[in-house]
Amino acid sequence: MLSALRSLPSLRRLATALVLARLAVPGLVAAQADGWLEQDGQAIAIVYPAGAEPFRDYFAERADAIYGQLSSAFADALELPVTLRLYRDDAAFLAANPLFVEVGGVLAQARRGRREVAISLPRALGASDPPAPIPGQLEPRLDNALRLELAYLFVAHASADRLPAGFQSGLAQYLLQPSEATASGVARLRDARDAAALHDWSALNAAGAEYLDPALAQPESLAIVHFLVERQGFARLLEFVRANASAAGWREALEDSYGMPPSQLAAEWEAWLPRYLDGGWRQHALYSADLGSAEDLMRRGDFAAAAMQLSSTVSLLESIDPVAAEAARERLSDAEAGLAARRRAGEAAAALQAGRYAEAAEDGEAALEGLTRLGDEPGSAYATALLERARMGVAAEADLDRARRLPAWRVAEARQAGHRAMQGFAKIGNTAAAGRARDRVVELDRRQAPLGWALTLVGLALIARSLRRRLATGAAA
Repeated sequence: MLSALRSLPSLRRLATALVLARLAVPGLVAAQADGWLEQDGQAIAIVYPAGAEPFRDYFAERADAIYGQLSSAFADALELPVTLRLYRDDAAFLAANPLFVEVGGVLAQARRGRREVAISLPRALGASDPPAPIPGQLEPRLDNALRLELAYLFVAHASADRLPAGFQSGLAQYLLQPSEATASGVARLRDARDAAALHDWSALNAAGAEYLDPALAQPESLAIVHFLVERQGFARLLEFVRANASAAGWREALEDSYGMPPSQLAAEWEAWLPRYLDGGWRQHALYSADLGSAEDLMRRGDFAAAAMQLSSTVSLLESIDPVAAEAARERLSDAEAGLAARRRAGEAAAALQAGRYAEAAEDGEAALEGLTRLGDEPGSAYATALLERARMGVAAEADLDRARRLPAWRVAEARQAGHRAMQGFAKIGNTAAAGRARDRVVELDRRQAPLGWALTLVGLALIARSLRRRLATGAAA
């Protein structure tokens, strides 16, 4: 099958041919075109056939929460309500959704510009006849089926529907709760790597790539997203997704977001892949109780990325692992404190630039305390430098004020204070204030000159008097 796919001149032609072939099959017109029932919801409106009431009730209880989790993860919102259409028959689902095509036993699909999501209950549950009532062990599969479809909508919305197929598939899968399906995909990916049969990033993101060996393309795309998130956090990945809305192409968006060409990122991904295949795939930045990824971001001082990642983690874990969600919430509080401390450092720098040294010192002290507590060594060093400069500015201002306020008879002391002020302002780069201090020193020098002459004359008079006394004493002798 794969060799046949590669023999065609265009994957887009393949996708079109598959869709047209499906549409041409007689007897596959949607059997449920009539008789649909509908139930409104705050975020998700459910359309379902008679007999699917247990699934309607399940999704009515869960759908709005899943939408809220993804909305928090993306820091975005969709135009509501979104319609969720449930199918009890897989053939009817495929007939009504011709862009969904089964290739090698795996469902391949293209999703563009939709406000409705569809779920085939037999396919979601892995059962030809969906059971009712719903067994508890099948609930995660239903949740993931809806989460996947909504994730595609969020990805399309964030990228203005311009994110290519591979990244679209990888990110949508990344937002699923990890399951046994992930393990089987990793096995397929390992076999392809051992056989040197991996697709390159261009092939995964070409037109019609949704239909290119999805059994391999889907886990490979997921591994790429794992790599990008592990490398620079979930927030940076979303930055790349949004950049596609205005970039000339995904390569430009990727380079702008990650600071290196896609070819270099792809090479680093291949070097990283063995660790992923050897168990690293179990470490998930958003679903794992191990918050090491977010903590690494905080140690690097990227509190904004850490806060966004942890916010997504909290929203996704709350209904799955409340204990882990609470731990993530505590670290989110730390990330937000780091953001506040970094913001105080920025305010200190602005106040320092404007010559408001007391304000800069206050902000610098607060920033240094917060960043030191959080272990942000680069941020702490920056805040320390700001604080030192602010304190020098405060001291220089005090010296200049002293040089201006001391009485005339303490002119020498005033001059020394003015000179210290001039040096202090010069060290912190405030040339205007240093000039004012220099002007004060010059003024004091002018004041000091007459006093100096007077003291000189007094000294000469005393010397003359002493000479006269000595001469008089010698004459008498």
